[in-house]
Amino acid sequence: MRPIYVTLALIGVVIALYIASASTSVSSGADAKPAPNIAISNVNAGNKVVRLSDLKGKVVVLDFWATWCGPCRMSIPGLQKLYAEQQSRGFEVMGVALENDNGSQLPGFLREMKMTYPAGPPTKMEEVRAYSTGSIPQMFLIDKAGRVRWAPEPGYSPGMEAELVEQVEALLKE
Repeated sequence: MRPIYVTLALIGVVIALYIASASTSVSSGADAKPAPNIAISNVNAGNKVVRLSDLKGKVVVLDFWATWCGPCRMSIPGLQKLYAEQQSRGFEVMGVALENDNGSQLPGFLREMKMTYPAGPPTKMEEVRAYSTGSIPQMFLIDKAGRVRWAPEPGYSPGMEAELVEQVEALLKE
């Protein structure tokens, strides 16, 4: 009986790898859909409004997260590192904080997590609905033309960071 379990486990791994690779590939520019506009109040800049539409011409990660979300805390350091390394090449991050309260803890959280990219609450919740999957963290990678090119499954895994770096590099070269 043991060999059948090994065979079933291998089949499961192959299926999981196929699904993961299918859900994390960058769509071609021709297949990509325009990214709906969204704006945040950037806590790192005195609540100055940052709009996705103002970042056209840059490669942007739109990251939906919250201070109370454990997986979000795990994903932020890698995103901050990528931002620090690639910002000068035309890479930007917009951190959309989906808080359950008035967001008073955001300034302290941004300092604690050493987040230097634009981050804060959305200015209009209806703009969030255009992206909402119901789970966080959730990232969307947007190309220089303002099209969604990559949207991995919600959540966090260490392997996602390497995939994100690869996808950002590819889009920066376009």
